[in-house]
Order: sequence, then C-alpha cells, then structure tokens
Amino acid sequence: SVPTADLRLFGKPESFERRRMGVALARGVDTDQARERAREISGKVRPVAG
Repeated sequence: SVPTADLRLFGKPESFERRRMGVALARGVDTDQARERAREISGKVRPVAG
C-alpha cells in the first residue's frame, strides 16, 4: 500500500508492447513526492501470461 496513491486498471481484454493498460495516480506535499509515490505504486504491477 502506498499512501495517497491509487492504481486504476482499464480492463482491456488484450495487451501488447507499449499499450497503456492503466494509470497510477498519487498526491503529495509537492510534485516530487507525488511522482515518487506514483512510481512506487506502478512498480508493483507485474504482467501475467494468460
């Protein structure tokens, strides 16, 4: 869990290289902190072969 951060996945049925499948949203006391939190939560996503 990352404070004041949210990961939104779009629910697309297929993925391919460079396709955006979601977005990481975050807040912080300044933009640097918000960016770091967004990077942290987006780094928790791993692709799974289906």
